[in-house]
Amino acid sequence: MKRQTVALVLRVLAAAAAGVGAHQWAESQQIGHVADLVLQAVTIGGAFLLRSPRDTPSVVTRAVRAHKARRRLRLVPLLVSLALAPHLARAQRASELLGPGAVFERVFTGITAATDSIVLQNRGQSQHVIVVTFPGAVATVSGLEVRIEAALECTDPSTECAAAQWFPISADVTSAPLLSATPLVYTIATAYGPFPYIRVTSKLPTPGAEPMTVDYVGNLVPIIPAVILTPDRIIL
Repeated sequence: MKRQTVALVLRVLAAAAAGVGAHQWAESQQIGHVADLVLQAVTIGGAFLLRSPRDTPSVVTRAVRAHKARRRLRLVPLLVSLALAPHLARAQRASELLGPGAVFERVFTGITAATDSIVLQNRGQSQHVIVVTFPGAVATVSGLEVRIEAALECTDPSTECAAAQWFPISADVTSAPLLSATPLVYTIATAYGPFPYIRVTSKLPTPGAEPMTVDYVGNLVPIIPAVILTPDRIIL
């Protein structure tokens, strides 16, 4: 029993020392076991610590100690639940919105100058899609140079890999048409391949300082074979 107790307590402490955060428990689908594990460790560990070969308490003393220990242990599941609740909620919302393995990021919001994005989330996705939108435009916007870029190495993550050798993996978005099926002025570009570093870049200022928004979607398994521009819409 002593060996099992020590092993169980060390398992919980080792996880905490290694920096296993609540979000990592959530992503590995072990949230349901956390409260049980902690409760079991504290229960067995507490019982072990109450036993002392130098002290043989009376039956009444042992009963009082056991009662106090049980009252304290009732708080453990509540404290664990409160600690994990925000991370569980975020994980659930991401799963509902994206599906497993998908990445969604608002890359640019209302930019007008030439800009490089931050390095995007990477879950090993091999399909990359950007949606370039001009929310305030009422006609086709031309004269753009927006694309998806990748890099194989990064030695300066603190500066968003600014010194990396970035190269384009998509065709340049040069215009965003106004299509009859929607009042939006927008276009879509895609790229494929699992690269360690991904970003979006706009190489030119937007024409007429028209505010531009860019969204990125990545998926583990490519599901879009091509982007087809029809007379009134863009079809994936």
